[in-house]
Amino acid sequence: MRSTLQTASVGIMLLALGTHELSASDALAAFHAKYRSLNSLRMTFSGSDGVSGSISARRGGMYRIEVAGRTIVCDGKTVWSGDASTRSVVINTYKPLSTDVSLERVFFEIMSVYRSQVVQSSATSTILRLTAPEPAAVIANVTSLDVTLNASYTVTQITVASGPSRITYAISRFKRNPSLTAASFRYSPPKGWEVIDLR
Repeated sequence: MRSTLQTASVGIMLLALGTHELSASDALAAFHAKYRSLNSLRMTFSGSDGVSGSISARRGGMYRIEVAGRTIVCDGKTVWSGDASTRSVVINTYKPLSTDVSLERVFFEIMSVYRSQVVQSSATSTILRLTAPEPAAVIANVTSLDVTLNASYTVTQITVASGPSRITYAISRFKRNPSLTAASFRYSPPKGWEVIDLR
């Protein structure tokens, strides 16, 4: 019953965005209600570092990333990285505590742990800044995260700051909690490709 009431209240807040600007506290409540309950996602992205592609992911370290000629798949235990240009696949063990930052970690880990504040707001968009609650809570060396949301609170842009480095990702075709089968996170090397097993 409680979860139904919470969902209804968030829905009312989101509907209000069409005609009124939410207060900072209401905006943060709506954002966290929508993204802290995220279990799976699907989206396309284009980074300022020149990397663009698509990602499907599920909480628990499962993801499939497609970028120009490369496919990276993880089932929560094993990572396969296939490169069409070299016709090779590197297999490694999934390391959940690695220092590598990736978009699925942003949504499933950083958004759940970091504290957020509204830095800019209008009737059509809101920008939040997320920072670690304490130095020991920093994830994958991400010092801050700027998240741009549209009027329906869908993420449209993310800027990841890691020390002096900043990468901005334009996000499109974002789907929240899509149904993703276990087969989405399996990978079989194409016949004739070199397999490099580093496990």
